[in-house]
Amino acid sequence: VPAPPAPPPAPPRVSQAAVAKGNPGQYFGSDNYPPSALRAGEQGRVVAALTIGTDGRVAECEVTASSGSAALDQATCRIAKSRVRYTPAKDENGQPIASKTSLPVKWVIPE
Repeated sequence: VPAPPAPPPAPPRVSQAAVAKGNPGQYFGSDNYPPSALRAGEQGRVVAALTIGTDGRVAECEVTASSGSAALDQATCRIAKSRVRYTPAKDENGQPIASKTSLPVKWVIPE
């Protein structure tokens, strides 16, 4: 009788969650407002699910709550991937591991 297959390895336990370096909100102001969204008068709240790599960079970004504006949704992920940095999550051995976090962004047309 063959032995039953070994269970898959448990994912590493996160002992320290990823922490944003600085304030991610600083990257989502008037300087980075998508011009097409400004012209169309679009504003709103975007929530993005981020996958943080072991290097602290945003590896993946998926909009989980749309602002209703494709331009704002796309800008949120583009900026998160290019500018926002995290101190990566760590496992119980203190080794950096990939993790997920949520990034809410409120886009408001600058005065």
